[in-house]
Amino acid sequence: MHLHRERPPPRMPFSIHFPQPSFKEHFMNRFLKLGVIALGLAALPAFSQTNPATLATSITIITPITFTVGATLNFGTVAPTSVAATSNNILVNAQTAARTISGAGNGQLSAAVPVAAVGTSSMVSGLFPLTVTATLLTTAGAGLTLSNVTMSYGGGAEASISGAGVTLTPASSPTALRFGGTMNVATTAVPGTFAGSFTVTGTYN
Repeated sequence: MHLHRERPPPRMPFSIHFPQPSFKEHFMNRFLKLGVIALGLAALPAFSQTNPATLATSITIITPITFTVGATLNFGTVAPTSVAATSNNILVNAQTAARTISGAGNGQLSAAVPVAAVGTSSMVSGLFPLTVTATLLTTAGAGLTLSNVTMSYGGGAEASISGAGVTLTPASSPTALRFGGTMNVATTAVPGTFAGSFTVTGTYN
């Protein structure tokens, strides 16, 4: 018995073949390369050119409006109503200083007629509209309520400056302001002389 060793099978050589591209494939490859180059160029920032210009600026400063307090708003002497749960309104006209009484009560006015409050306003220029408002600061006393404040500007018709106020164009020289209003007098009002106050504010629009 003869022993023999089997020979391994012969190794087969191998190779990798890359076929040459056809004319169509060659054309397509060049076309794609050109497309990539074009995209790369499109991503570059666009060329820009600046042309600066210089603009002038200006501003005008005016003197703010000022209010000067004059006479006191005086509602005069009143005999309050004697009817329970009623009241009277004492009105002082800002333009004419006339005083009237209204309401469900039987209150009476004295014969003496007081004058409306007087003040002045002044500013250098009347370029800007101005809204004038009044705010009650202190009440006059028990049973007394200042319910409305009116103003006459330069002798014109009176207008209420309570709440939203009134808008006007100030004159360029000092101008008279006259103030009036409405004081409610209830049956709870006690004898005496009472004083209150209100503030006047001018706001440029």
